[in-house]
Amino acid sequence: MSYYYRVLCHIVFRTKENRKSLPRENISSLYGFINDFTEKKHGHLFCINAIDDHVHLLCEIPPDISLADYIRQVKGASTVWLGQTKKFPAFDDWANGYIALSCGWKEHETVVKYINNQQAYHKRHNLTEELRALLVEQEVEIDEGFFP
Repeated sequence: MSYYYRVLCHIVFRTKENRKSLPRENISSLYGFINDFTEKKHGHLFCINAIDDHVHLLCEIPPDISLADYIRQVKGASTVWLGQTKKFPAFDDWANGYIALSCGWKEHETVVKYINNQQAYHKRHNLTEELRALLVEQEVEIDEGFFP
């Protein structure tokens, strides 16, 4: 049996209590870990970028794993890895929850540019403003409990 899929997800998850615990000088090792993890799950990571308190991914997850399972597993595995590397001494956990938005193939280059532009974006906007804007743009009902 053959099947075809192209399901892209823009995923954002943040550090516990939005702690600034992802230092720029070590972040590429986290990118490599998440990329390797995604490939082991037979997914594909198109783009990843982080600011000191959150991570953005644009990825394709195979249809035999649910989005929620992928996110739970990548957050869990990276928490263990981050604790073992000693490159992220201020990191103690990811916050509960996440944002996952679908992205069409025709939009993926725009999302890649947005993710790659995070450092410049956050010179003008804080994390709460960014997350709210993403949710409003996609017409997602906002649960105020998600925001600190």
